[in-house]
Amino acid sequence: MLKLDASILGGKAPVDLDGKHHPVVDITSGGYPMQFELFGDRYQLQDPIGRDGMAIIYRGLDLRTGRVVAIKVLRDFYSTDPKFVARFQREAKAMSSLQHPNIVQFYDYGYTDGKYYIVMELIEGTDLRRYLRVRGILDIDTAVTIAHNVALGLGAAHSHGIVLRNVKPQNILLGRDGSIKLTDFGIVFVVNAERLTDTGATLGTVQYYAPEQAQGEIVGPAADVYALGNVMYEMLTGRTPFDGDNPVAIAMQHIHDQPVPPGQYNPNIPPALEEIILRCLEKVPEMRFRDGSQLARALETLDFSPPEG
Repeated sequence: MLKLDASILGGKAPVDLDGKHHPVVDITSGGYPMQFELFGDRYQLQDPIGRDGMAIIYRGLDLRTGRVVAIKVLRDFYSTDPKFVARFQREAKAMSSLQHPNIVQFYDYGYTDGKYYIVMELIEGTDLRRYLRVRGILDIDTAVTIAHNVALGLGAAHSHGIVLRNVKPQNILLGRDGSIKLTDFGIVFVVNAERLTDTGATLGTVQYYAPEQAQGEIVGPAADVYALGNVMYEMLTGRTPFDGDNPVAIAMQHIHDQPVPPGQYNPNIPPALEEIILRCLEKVPEMRFRDGSQLARALETLDFSPPEG
């Protein structure tokens, strides 16, 4: 089991999914705390614990089971927009179809008094973005363990025809119990399903875009592999392969530039691991690992022993 720094995992202050501390902004129009509001005659809303672009996440209590849960509530601003409601419903549907130890478990979805919500497993801990900001560059074993668990979760999603399109440190949760789980299925693409929205859109965080995603093309599992390659690179070097002054400049680097081999920044990276990372970052999807499961198998068979002779 992965042992993480307890001092980093122990904080309970509200933290955005970008890892920054922010004043709590409540979703109620009056701005007053929504303490103990009841959703669906079952779920008691408690403290806000995070947010993403579309929703605010609350700690909650399932009054029927006594289970402590996380409740993701679509912001009022988006709850009257059919496009965002459809995206939120698509996230709920994608999560409900997946049961895997490396994916946050879905419990319920509902609508109460004009508010859409998703009830899911509560992970006590932090996200990888915040962890990296405190710890900096990770040791090889920790980085590989995190990457392997994420790859397993991606493999489960890919086997169900689901592409996340938004793999990044903010969406990788690290539990105090050593668990590592993917979250935020808000911009998933379901392969061979009718696309509800976003045709030609470039959704996600540009530092982790695959080249085909940066060009607004329809993406497959290899796009998630590319994003995880970026995350591995960052865990081991303290930087993403591509960065710049604006999103367009970064996107163009993903499309045209070759990454600096991570071993040039961190000579402790074994050549076999560097080879895996660079394969994830290939420009052509067919040159990468085809999905999360294939990448997980490659990480499982890594040989860190030095070459003979």
